Amino acid sequence: MPLLTSLEFDKTRPPHVLVCDDSLLNCRLVKGTLEKRGCRVDIVTSAEEALSFTARESYDLVLMDVEMPGMSGIDYLHEVRKQRPPRVFLPIVLLTAKTDQASKLEGLEAGATDFITKPFDPHELSARIHNHIAAKRTHDNLMVTNEALERERAKVSDIQRQLLPQEMPRIDGFRFGASYLPSSLAGGDYYDVMVRREGKILLAIGDVSGHGIPAAMYMSILRATLHAQVSFGRTIETIMARLNAVLRHALDSFSFVTFYLAEVDTATGELRHCSAGHHEPLLIGLEDSTAAPLYLESSLPLGVVDELEVHVETRSLRENQRLLVYTDGLIEEQNSKGEMFGLSGLTRVCRETVTLPVEQACPRVIDRMVHFSGGSSPRDDVTLLAMEVRRLARNANR
Repeated sequence: MPLLTSLEFDKTRPPHVLVCDDSLLNCRLVKGTLEKRGCRVDIVTSAEEALSFTARESYDLVLMDVEMPGMSGIDYLHEVRKQRPPRVFLPIVLLTAKTDQASKLEGLEAGATDFITKPFDPHELSARIHNHIAAKRTHDNLMVTNEALERERAKVSDIQRQLLPQEMPRIDGFRFGASYLPSSLAGGDYYDVMVRREGKILLAIGDVSGHGIPAAMYMSILRATLHAQVSFGRTIETIMARLNAVLRHALDSFSFVTFYLAEVDTATGELRHCSAGHHEPLLIGLEDSTAAPLYLESSLPLGVVDELEVHVETRSLRENQRLLVYTDGLIEEQNSKGEMFGLSGLTRVCRETVTLPVEQACPRVIDRMVHFSGGSSPRDDVTLLAMEVRRLARNANR
């Protein structure tokens, strides 16, 4: 069956109409009327023939008699609607001598677009068919435009995924895992793991407000600025301030970015971290399955105020601990009862997955969240990033 799958839609081509009536005389009368309006008309005298024609030709409209020997017009409607995907719009107008409400309701429930009562008025016939063909052309143009937009969104999604880490760094004594699930083709979540020249690790995760292409574009600005500041050797305080300054000018007045940035000393386990409106990380003990948030004072999200007051706090990480950072889409996902997955759900699943390698644990957590929500697409972008401390460099066997 010919489907609309490309931009090739010629708005100047004459409308193509199929007329089906068991009376050849009626077919010819309708054909003559429609050809005067510039239509190209095919005629058949049975619904079985009509099914064959609509299977191999692209029509702008089908004019179908209801009462015919063999397959009726209602039967034809049921069959053709089963064959065609909902996105392929084909107006089907029924010709009928019946005027009762029950007959019209039966046709509408079967998928008829309209009714024309016999004997028909040629002017009314022409006007109604003209309007339905115009509606189909509008629908088809919108479908073509949507297909083009979907292709562009897919390109943006591919580019965005290229901006995320393609592989995690290999650092002796440390392991990393991540899982990313956008709510649409393109999203506004971002995460990164970078190794500084002095051997310290930077962990970053951010969440741009909103969804779709605008959020993805803001995310790319965030990433470019972050990498530039890291390459200059800036402190995390300076990096946060610079990110805020850039985004303050780049974002529209309704957008903001929550962001978490941490620096980890691989030798001592010292963790210096700060947050701009982002959720606190979760610290998991791999030996005892303990789980607790690392509370820290947060500033406002990035891009909200001109001068950001950054609060950097210091903690010590120990061996056999797993640090997890995430975006709010993970804990705010809801099930059919309106219950949130929540920090309690995240904590429970993190405890259950402590025996898994961190690379497997992150996708498993996201899978459990999706199962909790009933398997539907998430309402918000979901990102989880984890770092596992297996051995500190000061304790390494040199």
